[in-house]
Amino acid sequence: MAHEKISAFSSTSDRTGAAYYDKPEPSRRTAYRDDEDVFGNETGHGIQYRTLSWPFVAALMLTEIVTYGTLSLPSSLAVVGIVPGTILIVFLGVFALYTSLVLVKFKLNHPEVHNMGDANLILFEPIHLGWLGREVLSAGTILFAIFAVGGQLLAADAALGSLSDNKLCQLWYTGIFAIPTLLLSLPRALNMSLSWLSAVATVSIIVASIVAMAGAGIEPTPGRTIAVTKPSTFYAAFSSITNPVFAYAGHFMFFPLISEMRNPRDAPKAAWCLQTVATTFYAVFAIVMYVYIGDTVPSPAYSGLSLVWAKAAWGLAIPNLLVAGALYDHTAAKIVFIKIFRGSRHLHDNTVLGWTVWTVLVVIMNGAAFVLATGVPIFGYLVGIAAALFASWYTYGIAGAFWLHDTYFGLNSGGTGLRELLRRPFMTMVNVLTFLAGAFICDLLRRLPPSSTQQNLNGIISLKPDLEEDLLSSVDVALTSKRCTKTGRDYLCCDYNRDGNSYRSPWSNEFEPPIEPEEAADLIPGGRIRRMEESLNAGVDVYRELYYEGGISSAYLWALEEGFAGVVLFKKTSSAGGSAGKGGWDSIHVLEVSEAAGKRSAHYKLTSTVILDLGLSSAAVDSLELAGNLTRQTESDLALTHSGSRESDIEQSHVVNIGRMVEDMETRMRNLLQEVYFGKAKDVVGDLRSIQPLSEVGRDRDAHRDVVNKIGQRA
Repeated sequence: MAHEKISAFSSTSDRTGAAYYDKPEPSRRTAYRDDEDVFGNETGHGIQYRTLSWPFVAALMLTEIVTYGTLSLPSSLAVVGIVPGTILIVFLGVFALYTSLVLVKFKLNHPEVHNMGDANLILFEPIHLGWLGREVLSAGTILFAIFAVGGQLLAADAALGSLSDNKLCQLWYTGIFAIPTLLLSLPRALNMSLSWLSAVATVSIIVASIVAMAGAGIEPTPGRTIAVTKPSTFYAAFSSITNPVFAYAGHFMFFPLISEMRNPRDAPKAAWCLQTVATTFYAVFAIVMYVYIGDTVPSPAYSGLSLVWAKAAWGLAIPNLLVAGALYDHTAAKIVFIKIFRGSRHLHDNTVLGWTVWTVLVVIMNGAAFVLATGVPIFGYLVGIAAALFASWYTYGIAGAFWLHDTYFGLNSGGTGLRELLRRPFMTMVNVLTFLAGAFICDLLRRLPPSSTQQNLNGIISLKPDLEEDLLSSVDVALTSKRCTKTGRDYLCCDYNRDGNSYRSPWSNEFEPPIEPEEAADLIPGGRIRRMEESLNAGVDVYRELYYEGGISSAYLWALEEGFAGVVLFKKTSSAGGSAGKGGWDSIHVLEVSEAAGKRSAHYKLTSTVILDLGLSSAAVDSLELAGNLTRQTESDLALTHSGSRESDIEQSHVVNIGRMVEDMETRMRNLLQEVYFGKAKDVVGDLRSIQPLSEVGRDRDAHRDVVNKIGQRA
């Protein structure tokens, strides 16, 4: 029985699983069938897609992945050391080369595949869920591409802002960059513009990185430290792994790009060129930047340069950001376009309907990316979810499934079925492990301990620097402290007193290091808000001494259009057990206040988060860590008392009301942790391993039950 294949001009939904997968048979495919390609025979058509040579495909892939790799990888070396970090970069590069070659082979075996959705249709048809697999991965590819466009827009926003000293609103920078991204995406075939522009883009990012390395060498960081290897926890090491993992995460573009190659049999050359150049360049750039900047190398790495060199590097990198964004936009639109018009004349001819639908799709994809990037507060979380769900699978995991599928059905060799897989035990094991590696990378990101939140947050920011503002304003992490240079008093740092890398001291009411006077005028409170802030800081300082007996406290207030808002912070760390024990308590109380007409009362909304971290290390237990966070919210309408000097009494009433609400909330959360969480943990441990013999526990339980029953009978 011959395999029934999707014809070049038929819908992918026409395939019947029963005809295709009755039983495994020997391979009949000895050469790539052009008539089965997604675009088929294009002779005589007005629009011809299959025109790319393998060097242009390699350039397009380099354009897509190299930007994030060069910006984020040097910081990985700062976590694990130069030798382990370099080995990791090279190993994952070799691994990515193998999985890319597997994807190329799968495409050559299945010419009708245009994207990951089409590939999943084939993969899931043996269990009659091909339609579901196709729709899920097609939607995932489109979403991933749209989010990638948004990421490029935000990266360009940062670049343009840096070059112009942020003289315009950030929304303007994003909009300015979105327009050429849209225009470059409009040609229907890649050879019309993006193919040759990708060569320019690749050169631009390489030259930008060379300039960055030169700048780092000419002006190295004084007093830098460099480590050959670094002791690190598993979670810290894994966070550093995610940088090189996602630096190679561009495999979902292989199928669309190979589909537009003049000779798809040359695709392995593009894969070899891509991974060889990327891996070599990644390793060299990461080593050089780490050696000259040291352990403080940030992500993006350009930020570790002096202002002049950073501007030069960002300026040279802009063409790459532009072309990469256009390529993602183009790919998202084309997946939908081919799904609509596969097999019709509108795919290849210059019809009004074809061009209208194409233009609308490009505008929708570009507009969605712009709106998501600039208008959705949780855009950073959406990108993180898309990366966790799809990037690791597209780059590593799913390639193993493709190899196992084609080998089982005889498309990789002469044999078929389970016998063929067992006949090739080494390759079978490699691809099973490849599949599991994708699951490992995807799943472990959800299982990191709360005590590593700050470390993992830094890792995510290093992967997607443009998400820094969203993440820092949305994720609760353990507080850090600084010392006010003017008063000599310590204060706590959080997103509410931060502007870039500067923090406002509640004691001096000044930013350290100083910020531009124009910005300071908008961010530093004065008048009524500052008076309440000073009184609130005095009050929480007394409260801290009474209940914490040490630690640090800070309070910050700022004005709203109606009312005001603020945050009250407490931090206490302890190592009461010497080197054997440690503990940390961080309280973050965010409040919003709106005054009623006449200022007789006010509505208070309080959201409190406690971050607790307890650790023990000794010869008896080795190491034990208990960490977590708890968030609670409350609202209340409270009276404002005033007499005599009305305004000052109202201000004092606000301070008293806020203090009482914070105190009550802290007491409730402390009791909740003690009675519920610690009590529950004790019960669970007791059920797992009793301290007393179980016979004694049973007698005690029976005696307790008898007492309760007798009391009940007397009642």
